[in-house]
Amino acid sequence: METSREDYQSKMEAQLKIWGAKLEVLQAEAEKAALNTKKELLDELSELKKIQTAGSQHLETIKVAADDTWDTLKTDLTDKWNQVSGAADAILSRIKKTIS
Repeated sequence: METSREDYQSKMEAQLKIWGAKLEVLQAEAEKAALNTKKELLDELSELKKIQTAGSQHLETIKVAADDTWDTLKTDLTDKWNQVSGAADAILSRIKKTIS
């Protein structure tokens, strides 16, 4: 099924909101962590914030893309989004292991 630009944009916005909520919770957890663990967690959270920023940039690219370039951009943006999403999932997993 063909994904419309609006559907794609909505999906990205929803994922960014989820990452933002997780960041807030994990930031609070990191602040409570022991000193040696806290630095590691804060470093991981910093990386996750960079990934969230990259995701936001991809979203902006979609918002400003001309209709006639959407199909061309979609493949490239999907690949980039999958990379960003995979990296975010990996970092979230490492943070959860560190906290547990």
